[in-house]
Amino acid sequence: MSCTLFHSWLAEVRIFLTAAMRAVQSEAE
Repeated sequence: MSCTLFHSWLAEVRIFLTAAMRAVQSEAE
């Protein structure tokens, strides 16, 4: 796997996790 592909995949995963955490916090409140 190329380094560029890995970095782009990692960035998308971080964005997804951030959105998921915000959704969980919204439901918790």
